[in-house]
Amino acid sequence: MSNIVIRKAKKSDVSGILNVKNTAWKISYKDFFSDESIQKIIHLSNLKIKQWEEVIENSVCFVAEADGVIVGEITQDVLNEKIQSDIDCELGTLYVLPDFQQKKVGTRLFTAFCNEMKEKGFSKMQIWTLLSGMQLPNGSKKKSFSVDFYLKQGCFLTDKTLLHDYDAATVCALIKDI
Repeated sequence: MSNIVIRKAKKSDVSGILNVKNTAWKISYKDFFSDESIQKIIHLSNLKIKQWEEVIENSVCFVAEADGVIVGEITQDVLNEKIQSDIDCELGTLYVLPDFQQKKVGTRLFTAFCNEMKEKGFSKMQIWTLLSGMQLPNGSKKKSFSVDFYLKQGCFLTDKTLLHDYDAATVCALIKDI
């Protein structure tokens, strides 16, 4: 395996970040969302290059890099709606290319992100992610590994859930003391 470097993102990383995010959506969410919804999300994301540059410049954003190629990313989000009064930050995105999953890349990104957030004075973070054991339209259940990942990182589930805008997928809230 390549040597993975975790570093703060730069504006020049936007295309690599979008590649990671788009690839993750196409592969990781194909059993959760319709192809049409995934294409719509990718299209909207690709239109937001300037917004991504601002995110990189004004918030906490790290990338994982292997041989000069971005293979993972994690980004702070604007805290719009607190699920608890003591929440002071929100994780926006964490994506890792499939070939680099299950190799601690996500854990290293998450650790770097939490350390940086703590250094900036934040103490409690909320995270929205797909709910495990989600019911698929064909009646079967598809496991979302993201909940398990966050639980292993010391996050805990809350009783808050909401319906995602695309395909009525259920997302749940987790909290992390940082």
